Amino acid sequence: MEGSKVYLEEGKKFDGGPTKPALFLNPPEIQYGMARAFGHGEKKYGTYNWLGGIKASRLFSACLRHLVAWWWKETIDPESGLNHLDHAAASLAMLMDTVKRRPDLDDRPKELQDDSYSIDGGASEVVTSLSIPATAPYLSRTRG
Repeated sequence: MEGSKVYLEEGKKFDGGPTKPALFLNPPEIQYGMARAFGHGEKKYGTYNWLGGIKASRLFSACLRHLVAWWWKETIDPESGLNHLDHAAASLAMLMDTVKRRPDLDDRPKELQDDSYSIDGGASEVVTSLSIPATAPYLSRTRG
């Protein structure tokens, strides 16, 4: 039959199926937000500047600064004009990439790098060994 189309029930794609992450589940706003923040970084520092390596502590601190600013009602970063959450997401993405790709830049205290602590209780022993007062609620052994 001329002009008629034949469709398969479902095309084949051997990509691991359900074992691979379903990236379509990510909220689009985080994708766009990170892209906006990375675009700002590209103008400020150059394309892919962060791939040259940034210590984990600097990326962690940047992420927290943006989260704290957002939490205390400064929604928009005054320098970039972007939402602080965009910057926090980009900082976290860079941090995750850095600790995977550049473990030499993971500069957390050595006492924390053996993964023998847990936030639910074991962290207080690490904090005590570092001589940091365990006053924050998440470092307490009891939950209230």
